[in-house]
Amino acid sequence: MRVFLTGVTGFLGSHVAEALCAAGHDVTALARNPSALHPEIAPLLTKTSARLTLVRGSLFDAPSLRAGCEGADAVVHVAGLIQARTEADYRKVNAQGTHEVLSAALAAAPRLQRFVQISSQAAGGPAVDGRPRTGEDTARPVSAYGRSDV
Repeated sequence: MRVFLTGVTGFLGSHVAEALCAAGHDVTALARNPSALHPEIAPLLTKTSARLTLVRGSLFDAPSLRAGCEGADAVVHVAGLIQARTEADYRKVNAQGTHEVLSAALAAAPRLQRFVQISSQAAGGPAVDGRPRTGEDTARPVSAYGRSDV
């Protein structure tokens, strides 16, 4: 399967890249700053049978997003802002950025089978009556970060 991955330079994204490659998928990953890759990712790029390739760009670089999505069977969107100065900054990256990735996928990946967005518990808000939240619970985020992922 061909997978387009965002957020490869982050903690979670680097582990997702490793897992996807280990499972035999060919991964194209978006990286704003390829020099920020975690050390364990570099071997995935340099092996003769490399399963990971990078596209340099950002969530707001439409040509890079389309290039990354081209021919993808799946998109795994992990990129997100976890610290920001304002709620508008969170929304721009976490909400509008997601919209940009989805738009690129719809335009450039006619075989797309899955779009997976990785979010945070902060989007749902705190537990209710001590029980874990489910997808059926109404979102009640209590932070700007959480509200940006809803």
